Amino acid sequence: MKATSREFLSKFIGCCFFLVFAMSCGLFSYETKTIETIRGRLKYVQILEYRSAGTHGGKGWVSVDKQFYINEKKWFLQDSFDGCEPNPNETIEVFKCFYIKDLKTTEFLIRMNGDNIERKDIVAMDSRNDDSGEWVSIEDGKWLIYKDFLYNVLTDEKVEIKGLPDYPENNYRAASPDLQTIIYQGNCFSHFLPPSENMRQKSEKFCAETQNLTEQKLIPFWITDIKTGEAIFLRINREKYDWLIWNKEKFEKRSDWLKMFQSKLIWEKDKNGKFQLSFPK
Repeated sequence: MKATSREFLSKFIGCCFFLVFAMSCGLFSYETKTIETIRGRLKYVQILEYRSAGTHGGKGWVSVDKQFYINEKKWFLQDSFDGCEPNPNETIEVFKCFYIKDLKTTEFLIRMNGDNIERKDIVAMDSRNDDSGEWVSIEDGKWLIYKDFLYNVLTDEKVEIKGLPDYPENNYRAASPDLQTIIYQGNCFSHFLPPSENMRQKSEKFCAETQNLTEQKLIPFWITDIKTGEAIFLRINREKYDWLIWNKEKFEKRSDWLKMFQSKLIWEKDKNGKFQLSFPK
């Protein structure tokens, strides 16, 4: 019995020495990679490790460190944050960031203001909602769209929106050049608050009539006037305009597809000087 205990102790000590040696040699270290994103004088650096992610044992790239630099000098953000995405326009020194705490998500900007870097909060919202800001124009990069307002990332101008059918994430497609008309793709939306009885009836009718559009090879669109909340509805042939659907084999990033999508739209002014969608229809 004593010999067995000594053998066990000897093996245990040996394993401990091996583990210390292995760790010192990096045998159990994670694979890492660094991603740098630059917008003018601003640089955002992420350190990722390939390790277990989530609760089901799967592996993936996990962010373990995030830092901002201005002119190559590290800038310390006072509060922690969970992630950032760059302005799609590479000439604009702005990142849209967020952090989650106590079931509340705060979205804010990290940007250059003159020669200084600053943080500017945009909105705090319930984390269970999907009201993350989307870039209005992938090419322009000056505005973000939320369900109830537009936000200029350079001037902080805020423009109220009335009658969008849902949060912009996944649903938003484009805006008219004057930002008065918003295009969403979809037919039935769970977060729609009709601005009028007329819109309630029209939206319910459109939802009911478009349940089998996939079989008809049609794509539904809502086109909303942000001042009145009134909308018109389109059904567009997906075979005639296959670019209306995100082809992930051609466009790995949704933003790249949206840039192409927005570039194909044609807007023309009506007799009142308001932009109307003239293509596709």
